Amino acid sequence: FRSFLVALNVSKAGVPYTRLVKWSHEAATQAVPSSWDETSSTVDAGEYELADTSGKIVDGMALGDTFMIYKEDSIYSMQFVGTPFIFAFRQLSPTVGSLSKNCVGEFEDKHFIFGNGDMYVCDGRQVKSILPHKMRDYVFGNINGDEYEKCFVAPDYGATEMWACYVTSGNASAQCDKALVWNWINN
Repeated sequence: FRSFLVALNVSKAGVPYTRLVKWSHEAATQAVPSSWDETSSTVDAGEYELADTSGKIVDGMALGDTFMIYKEDSIYSMQFVGTPFIFAFRQLSPTVGSLSKNCVGEFEDKHFIFGNGDMYVCDGRQVKSILPHKMRDYVFGNINGDEYEKCFVAPDYGATEMWACYVTSGNASAQCDKALVWNWINN
């Protein structure tokens, strides 16, 4: 993001820190950052724990000049503010999150989110539910809960569609076999 590398849901010495965001020192394009040491006063590397909610970080994606961080149970924005803090963090939603990794897709300066119990659109300022009640009940009533981590979002930019792919209950192969297809032009 920008000229920094960002790490989400990291481990230190074998200990998982599922709510931790780390960023490297700035690096030139196509170069490796010189440091990830958040304790050094000579570099811009740092870390921040998103501790307002208990869920773990599952994904992150740039949205304009903001980096959006998706936890299981909430959404945060990360914006560059410069020295001495480098980045500022703001909770955008304390209740909406991403179902699992790869359940966020980008389109027209927005994110489509396959969440836990609904599908959402986020523009960086607000999160909006997009599914009618019947469709929400159908999709989430048919997902194989044991295989939720296999869910993913696949954008089809040519057709202006987002595909929210999932494994249905009773599917013996345990592979994604259905998709909710949402067109962002005609909703």
